[in-house]
Amino acid sequence: MQRAVDSGHISGALLLVGNRDGAGVLETVGTQTAKGETPVNKDTIFRIYSMTKPVISVAAMTLVEDGMLGLDDPVSDYIPSFADLQVIDSETGTSSPAENIMTIRHLLMHQSGIVQQPFAMNTPLGPMYRDSFPDVLTRPDQNAVDTNFLEAFNAITAQELA
Repeated sequence: MQRAVDSGHISGALLLVGNRDGAGVLETVGTQTAKGETPVNKDTIFRIYSMTKPVISVAAMTLVEDGMLGLDDPVSDYIPSFADLQVIDSETGTSSPAENIMTIRHLLMHQSGIVQQPFAMNTPLGPMYRDSFPDVLTRPDQNAVDTNFLEAFNAITAQELA
């Protein structure tokens, strides 16, 4: 870590390794900002961006391990507003009931059929997405763009069970 700070690749870092007995290693180097005003310490808060994905996934899989959640459980079992989902046909623009039930597995695999709004705006159905999002879905089971929106659903589901 120190080499990365010395070479200017990062301004600072914190390493924490532990197990159920507590922290085994806690090391800090460098500063909290590029300006170098405040040293990194054990209380430094870092932005972790897309790291919520593995955190939520581990939380969900812990619930699966504990028997509180099933990967093939319908999302609507935990978030009732996800019952009776509608999808839009990309050719006709008409809506119809979803053929598949959205499951926890779909959410964790980013295959829920939920389309990320900014990407959807560049499609022929963009205006429809804009007017009705988040009610518009593609078919559950189909690949969808990896989204932070899906992580919110995963987090809500885990929170409902915890």
